[in-house]
Amino acid sequence: MGPHEEDTAAADDDDLVPTRPPSFRPDGPPDRPPGTGTLPSSTVNLCSATLGAGVLSLPYACRTGGLLPALCLLLLSAAVTSVSVDVLVACLTHPVSVRHGWVGYEDLVSGLGGRGLYVALVLSMVAFCFGSCVAYVDVVGDILGRVLPALGVQVGRNTAAVVFWGLFMVPLSANRKVDSLKYASTVGVFGICLLIYAVSEEALSSLLARGYRQSWGSSGYTLLPDSPLDVIRCYPLICFAYSCQPNLFAIYGELRDRSPATMRKVTM
Repeated sequence: MGPHEEDTAAADDDDLVPTRPPSFRPDGPPDRPPGTGTLPSSTVNLCSATLGAGVLSLPYACRTGGLLPALCLLLLSAAVTSVSVDVLVACLTHPVSVRHGWVGYEDLVSGLGGRGLYVALVLSMVAFCFGSCVAYVDVVGDILGRVLPALGVQVGRNTAAVVFWGLFMVPLSANRKVDSLKYASTVGVFGICLLIYAVSEEALSSLLARGYRQSWGSSGYTLLPDSPLDVIRCYPLICFAYSCQPNLFAIYGELRDRSPATMRKVTM
């Protein structure tokens, strides 16, 4: 292909790509200067984005859908999440994305799908973020409502939640860079790991001491669900527990060694 043909092909390619909405201002093209995110900090931030209120709903999902189907869905969701990360990074590093300076969901969707699909994406992201915030606020309120009285602090559930979010979560949400949350993410991941250990230790101790029927069975846990619809009901909870895609491009964009191979290590 000669130079003239290459220019013609590039021009045709530009014609096929709709212009993104003028209101969107990306931070820069994918080949912008390397960020400050290291492999450990990016891994912690991705874990923090994945592990959260969704983990607290997994016991209910296992009880609703049955232990065996829920375990299979957990493994399936983990594999699908890993593949989705690879696909999204591949889209971001594609030559077309590099040429047009696409750095996020808004760029990719508006560039390839036009304004209509862009508006649909924005509405879905707003709904997702709103639902996630409602879940987190409710979970924090429930936890503080049980922990503070045990520590001798008598305060209302709603008051404790408002103070907690005002003192801790709002300032953390004001950070412009995801990498600046690495220390807070480390504390959050440690807390989730501690919670998983406590729940697992209690469940296994009860199982060994009283047997399956008197422990897990009496709490409604079964190996198989009563109805296939129960598996369908538990699957959205499991998917939500693996949700990390909304934070993916921000974490990838701040990597010091920005490459699909590095992001794959972060995901694994």
